[in-house]
Amino acid sequence: LALVPVGEPRPDGTVAIEPQVLSLKQLLEHHVAHRKDVVTKRTQYDLRKAEERAHLLEGYRIALDNIDEVIEIVRGSQTTDEAKQRLSARFSLSEVQAQAIVDMRLRTLVGLERKKIEDEYAELIKTIAELQDILRSPRRIAGIVKSETLDLKKRFGDERRTSIEPAEDEISIEQITPNIDVVVTYTVGGYIKRVSVDTFRTQLRGGRGVTGISNLKREDVVSNFFVTKTHDHVLFFTNMGRVYRLRGYEIPDTTRQARGTALVNLLTLPPGEEVTAVFPIAKFEGERYLVMVTKQGVIKKTKLDQFANVRRNGLIAINLDAGDELLAVDLSDGSRDIILASTLGMAVHFNEKDVRPMGRVARGVKAMTLDKGDTIVAMDVVEDERREVLLVTSLAFGKRTLIAEYRHTSRGGKGVKAFARQRDDIGQVVDQILVAPEDQILMITSGNQVIRLKVGEIRKTGRDAKGVRLQRLGEGDEVIALTNLGKQQKQITEITGEPQQTEL
Repeated sequence: LALVPVGEPRPDGTVAIEPQVLSLKQLLEHHVAHRKDVVTKRTQYDLRKAEERAHLLEGYRIALDNIDEVIEIVRGSQTTDEAKQRLSARFSLSEVQAQAIVDMRLRTLVGLERKKIEDEYAELIKTIAELQDILRSPRRIAGIVKSETLDLKKRFGDERRTSIEPAEDEISIEQITPNIDVVVTYTVGGYIKRVSVDTFRTQLRGGRGVTGISNLKREDVVSNFFVTKTHDHVLFFTNMGRVYRLRGYEIPDTTRQARGTALVNLLTLPPGEEVTAVFPIAKFEGERYLVMVTKQGVIKKTKLDQFANVRRNGLIAINLDAGDELLAVDLSDGSRDIILASTLGMAVHFNEKDVRPMGRVARGVKAMTLDKGDTIVAMDVVEDERREVLLVTSLAFGKRTLIAEYRHTSRGGKGVKAFARQRDDIGQVVDQILVAPEDQILMITSGNQVIRLKVGEIRKTGRDAKGVRLQRLGEGDEVIALTNLGKQQKQITEITGEPQQTEL
């Protein structure tokens, strides 16, 4: 097919000159919108031509009604301009009508057939009314598109005469895609999308928040988002300990309100496998490591370059014990401190050097000894000892504590108390992040409420304190996700020149 016209590349995935990954429904919607635009412009053109012709015929009718006087004016005028001016003044003709009459030879003017002109004029009036009605009615425009499509199907709907085979593209998508900053959003239900960085609005602590994505089902709420570039790599770690990879531009670009695309349409995920950590990587170079932790307290450190060639159908990232799941992944230089938090409010703080580097398919070692019924909920790699630990519970209580208050313990120990023990009025710990007083955080609930908070407004307390209420929750609503916007805000500010105050 590459040697014949039907095999030439077509920009079917390009919307407003930007390449996009479109579903079949979206592709058809764009095509139908284009066809409606074609029908509208064609009808507008036909209407303009019909109105111009009707205007001329109106002038001819006036000339026929006053043929003797018209001939006398034309013969008695010294120039064409004089004849036009006299005709316009005498019969209130437009310049176009007067010019058409003057351009006629007298023999032609005398020979005009009234009935023919009247019939054509009456037909044009009907045509003009019909075209105006089409332009006023979106339903009629859609009907014309449907009728013309069915006609094409009838005329050309024969069996395919060529086979469809994959071919190598001479130009990669990366070459034609601009490397721009985007926000990638991923939901609990497995939907992913990318949008512009200008997506958040600041609110005061304790506010009700704003709707995150308007087209989500109740069980499908936002779980993670981050700022990356379209040419960067995005690694997807699953609960089964596997890792998959996409490029930023392979994630569909949609509107802020759209749900996005089901990740199963982009990755080859076996039944029962769910993405639990999404992690952007710009380059797989340098002495860097990926640190992974499981819900049952197992930790593993693997060099980043071992994930440089992840296949589309995935690779093993960590071998898991029966019943265990991969929870979190972070990037480190191999010498950082690590802080883990559990649902029952315990924390362990140790240096990453206590975890030796392991191969990609290794199991890992014990990071924390957990009580019965307790699980790991978060892991953070400490890059700045001046930062503070922010813990949040399911009922939206939170507090920030100096990292120095988390004494170093041995890897594999029970750790120290990081939050008041579970109580019905504060709930279980759901997340932990490292923050600075000038940072802002994004908190998301199971009711799909989103609120942006200033860390400096959250009270600083000791490790075992209750904390303060961060957000008013509706009945049955719980906090499910927490993200530090500090790094994202810096990137947005660098791009826009000033902090953005917009909604998600």
